[in-house]
Amino acid sequence: MGYRRILACFLAAALVAPQALAQPHEQRSSNLRSLPETLNYERGEAPPPDYVLGKEPRWTPVTLGYVTLTFSYGAPLGVAVANGFGNHTAWFALPVVGAFRWNDGRCEDLVKRGEDSDGCNNPLPILLASWQIAGLSMLLFGYGLPKKKWVRRDLALSATPLPRGGATLGVSGSF
Repeated sequence: MGYRRILACFLAAALVAPQALAQPHEQRSSNLRSLPETLNYERGEAPPPDYVLGKEPRWTPVTLGYVTLTFSYGAPLGVAVANGFGNHTAWFALPVVGAFRWNDGRCEDLVKRGEDSDGCNNPLPILLASWQIAGLSMLLFGYGLPKKKWVRRDLALSATPLPRGGATLGVSGSF
């Protein structure tokens, strides 16, 4: 007998609730949709109605950081893979320091064989390390100091704790 009451309540809520709630929500969302998605943030400015403060990464340094880091780290890593990580090229898998360790190992081999050690004054490790540091710095700047913007309330995402145990967060938003 109890399941019939639950089923009747469920059906009544499913049939009646959408019709009762549809009109105010549609009016509200159409009003919000006529507003711009984001507005520029000015320090000390009062929040505009129907907007919340949001943050966005600085995309120019982030993009440049990924490109710089991809080429300065990816190219030597490709050389290491092509050499089967032999001949001291395994050091290229370690960012920044790896290029210097590769050069040190190469120089030790040259000295052991009694060959000319003039090749030890190679500028490649300094170039690779400085490009990798520049790429990492641009990524840290782009993600670490995001731009503030006013985001329309219906587009804003917020982190909410999930009811499960542990330290988990979920992202929710209404679209």
